[in-house]
Amino acid sequence: MKLIVLKMEVFFFIPAFKEHTFIYPFTQDVKRTVLYISTEQLNWYFNKDFKDEINNLFINKHLQLSRKSFSNLSNIFEKIQFEKYSLDNMSESLTKAYFFELIIYLIRCQRYTHNINQRTNLSNITIGEIVNFIENNYGRQLTLPETAAQFGISESSLTKKIKIFTNMTFKEYLTKTRIEAAKSLLISSEKSITEIAYECGYNNSNFFGDVFKKAVGMSPSSYRKMLTKQ
Repeated sequence: MKLIVLKMEVFFFIPAFKEHTFIYPFTQDVKRTVLYISTEQLNWYFNKDFKDEINNLFINKHLQLSRKSFSNLSNIFEKIQFEKYSLDNMSESLTKAYFFELIIYLIRCQRYTHNINQRTNLSNITIGEIVNFIENNYGRQLTLPETAAQFGISESSLTKKIKIFTNMTFKEYLTKTRIEAAKSLLISSEKSITEIAYECGYNNSNFFGDVFKKAVGMSPSSYRKMLTKQ
């Protein structure tokens, strides 16, 4: 039998049929919510990118959450509990959707231990608009000051937002976007390397070649030859 000493804001994973006992080392009222998860309910993850992280959740056995993260998790639990009464023919589908939301949120808590609240804060919705702006304007001489001004925020704030959500600087994300666009053009078009360089925001094809090789590991012409031969 496993002895578990509970702390506040902790999420535990207990394997099926595992005998266990909880001890609460505090005097105030405690609310314990239990959710039973079958292997079948997790099967949809097993052939996806989440497989290892799902396994890690159950290997690590518990997550220590911040008060904010625990509150967010509790809200998801409440939505699941609300729909279990089968209010209408959509309740079953909503219950499954909330369950998937729960698992994904737990994976995020595990993945982004130190900044989960920043990443899931709805006030950060601007990041989607920033990303779209970069992806729609990478073909010109886009700068950090211009992009920050476009959204009425400081350069440091813009840099922080991009770093939190992409783990890249503004320049790194812009370069990644340009290189991905260049790779697509090299495969799908017959444009010259120089034309592609200009279309992707580079005024100098030699500089474009250097940046591309650093990112991809080969020159643009070599990349094109390799992919078009397949």
